Amino acid sequence: MRWSFKRTHLSCLFVRLISHLYFENFKITTEVALLLLTSATILLIVPFKYILAFLLMDLFTREFEFRREMVKKFISFLKERWDTVPAAPVVVLPFESDESRTAIQTRETTEQDIKKKLEKWQE
Repeated sequence: MRWSFKRTHLSCLFVRLISHLYFENFKITTEVALLLLTSATILLIVPFKYILAFLLMDLFTREFEFRREMVKKFISFLKERWDTVPAAPVVVLPFESDESRTAIQTRETTEQDIKKKLEKWQE
């Protein structure tokens, strides 16, 4: 019992760490952590064949008249939520061609040669 409690606690901390690494917005981080915890709990309790049957039934009944409006609302809700998530910052690295790479390598080798000569001269 004690070991399973420790494992559960460590798993929750791991999920929290992953969500904090990927998302800087704490509200979204909390929601993602709760979503992961809820889905893990459902997968633990409900057998996979029932989950798969539910997903297949949902997939094939999406276009029925009585569900079409509800599915459209749900998809628009998901799109709105996705748009509220801030984009991750992107760092653009400068272009490096073979010529610039060889210039950097020759500069590094000349610096290393100078350091070696200085070390010999100091001895």
